[in-house]
Amino acid sequence: MKEKIISFYNKHRKYANIALGVLGGIIFISLLWNLVLVKYKMFHDNESRFKKAAMRYYEYRKQALPSKKGEYREITLQQLYDLNQLDDLYIPKSRKLCDNESWVRVYIDEDGEYKYITYLKCGRYHSKGDHTGPEITLNGKNKITITLNSKYEELGVKSVYDNKDKKIDNDKVVIDSSKVNTTKVGTYPVTYTVKDSRFNKTVVTRMVTVSQGLTDTVKNNTGDDGYYKGNSNNYVLFSGMLWKVINVNDDGTVRIILNQPITSLRMNYDSYKDSNAHIWLNNVFYKVLHDADKHVVEKSYCVGSINSMNDYSNFCSESINTKVALLDIDSYYKTIYGGTTSIYSKNFALANKIGNNYGEATFTEDIAEGTPVSILSPIRPVITLKNKEYIMSGDGSYSKPYKLDDYKYANKNAKLNTRLVGEYVEYSGLIFRIIGKDENKNVRLIMDNKWVVKPDDTPIFIEPNNVEKWNFDLEDENNPAFIMNNDYLDYISTKNIVDTEYEVPINDLSKTYDKYEVTKIKAKVVLPKTYELFATSGSTESMYTYIDRSTNDQMLFATNTKNARVFEIGKEDFASYVIKAIITVKGDLKIESGKGTVNSPYKLK
Repeated sequence: MKEKIISFYNKHRKYANIALGVLGGIIFISLLWNLVLVKYKMFHDNESRFKKAAMRYYEYRKQALPSKKGEYREITLQQLYDLNQLDDLYIPKSRKLCDNESWVRVYIDEDGEYKYITYLKCGRYHSKGDHTGPEITLNGKNKITITLNSKYEELGVKSVYDNKDKKIDNDKVVIDSSKVNTTKVGTYPVTYTVKDSRFNKTVVTRMVTVSQGLTDTVKNNTGDDGYYKGNSNNYVLFSGMLWKVINVNDDGTVRIILNQPITSLRMNYDSYKDSNAHIWLNNVFYKVLHDADKHVVEKSYCVGSINSMNDYSNFCSESINTKVALLDIDSYYKTIYGGTTSIYSKNFALANKIGNNYGEATFTEDIAEGTPVSILSPIRPVITLKNKEYIMSGDGSYSKPYKLDDYKYANKNAKLNTRLVGEYVEYSGLIFRIIGKDENKNVRLIMDNKWVVKPDDTPIFIEPNNVEKWNFDLEDENNPAFIMNNDYLDYISTKNIVDTEYEVPINDLSKTYDKYEVTKIKAKVVLPKTYELFATSGSTESMYTYIDRSTNDQMLFATNTKNARVFEIGKEDFASYVIKAIITVKGDLKIESGKGTVNSPYKLK
């Protein structure tokens, strides 16, 4: 049988091939129709039904038609559905509805006749023809900020371009800035609207934020010399940290000082530019400020030496141009009124040397001249903000500081390692501050206050008096380092804490901090260095100590809570100290809520 079929095929090969070709063509056409062409036919049927429904709508509503050339009317698919003018239109071969924002437009042409333009979108099928509006390019940015009570000056349109009509005159754009209210703080829209020849419309919005100018606010709240004095609502939130405004300068720039001491340094210098303070402020602190170059201006700061606190006429005999500095004695006195300074704090270092000692502001209006080199003074950085900084919220009080426009609070689900140094974070029921990131983008945190056990807030203490040599030793079971990384880890969640490398410096009186010898240890929790960010901020009821080694192993560094100074004490004076610990947590932890401020720390998921 097989041989007969082959013989028949060979005898009639020509006709067999023709027949197979015809059969293949029929199959191909059938597939093409069923898989492709029928869908296009179904779409065009829908398109025709849509247009006819719109025409019927206007046939019975003549008053809804445009009345003159240049006008048009538009009805959407959804509107026709709502008026029962049309049954549901579906994407071909599916039960999914076509886009209900599809439209039919009617307009009067040059001959006075009504013309209809249809645009139907059903999945990947859509009407031919231009349905895209022109592209508007604005002059300036899409978000701008202006000062309260200033005049809004419209920046206008740079260009308008359409894919069919090409370049369109800028004066065809309708600009609506009527909602901008320069007498009230807020954010307002300015709209720019233009249509092409097929009435495709584009609307671009510029957001205009009306804000208080920091410079004007300070001028309005201070006297002729521009200084805040005595009890004042002069708190400002900048770069995730709380500051106090000192004064406004003649050029409109504004000086601010950090609200609390941030670290502790030996004031060992003959020339201020070679001091621990100058090096640390500009090589460490300035670099952690957010967008510092955009907001902070280099200024001349007075750093001259004086003979006594009763004779400070030479306080500005020497000056230094820098981005960050310490406050000078004259400025400090100008903030005092009625025995109270507007930048009130515990002791903090001043820029001026007094005789053989170092200037230090006390928690009264006096200047302490008896601060020897052996004392590590509390450091409060001073910076100068450029003119034209804007206040986005707040009233200058501690609970509602002026919030500048230099950064935004974190959004929900933002990663912790995207946030600013200085912001507050709640972890394991305790409040920490961000001090930086490691090479793996994990986040280093320092406790804002002493380490306590929840829920009773019982303080944890370390007792170095039982230690033969004071050193942060992870192997010695009697050493605070061992106890912190073993016994005390029961008091905090270690789920997201990572082992990381920390420095242990030898705090040497003869050297600046950046020349200290350091060893490195790997641990889950450590004490801060004396010159660590935020090591001196916060408040405690007891003394706390640091990881620094002294050049004498029988001495350690501790803080005096009364005046925030740090000093070395001998073994015979070792006592119990509260802990202000540092940990490193996973950087990809996500934020659940909060603003990163002392009153609203970030809560983590």
